[in-house]
Amino acid sequence: MALAVAQGPRDSAPARTARPSRKVDASGRVTRQAMSVLPDGAARSFASSYVSFLYGRLAAGGVAPIDLGLRHQLLAARSTATPAELARALVVRDLTVGPGTKGTAMASAVVDDGASPPYALSFNLTLSHGRWLVTSVQRGDR
Repeated sequence: MALAVAQGPRDSAPARTARPSRKVDASGRVTRQAMSVLPDGAARSFASSYVSFLYGRLAAGGVAPIDLGLRHQLLAARSTATPAELARALVVRDLTVGPGTKGTAMASAVVDDGASPPYALSFNLTLSHGRWLVTSVQRGDR
């Protein structure tokens, strides 16, 4: 029962959420400049935990990072995985994250459970209080 997130060609350095950098303004005062926080890490975490939830390997409370509305939807949902599905290796392939409007991003991936044809998984992320949270999910039939 392993879950793998296949990674494509990209920088292997983890996305960091760091303190804002120091910036000196024209008057010589030190101000704070917000650093760019990338949604890639949140997208990877969500994709792997959500697929584990879909296949009955993780409770809804373990799916992260998600907003409160999506959390309530998942808590009300039930997994319909069969014993055969529970035994298969799950792979999230081709995870891509693209920018949306300001403070939003869109991600898509392909889920391969080793038996049925791979299916699409798409989700939206929103930057909230310095953290990326998944707000909605659209997935193909499995």
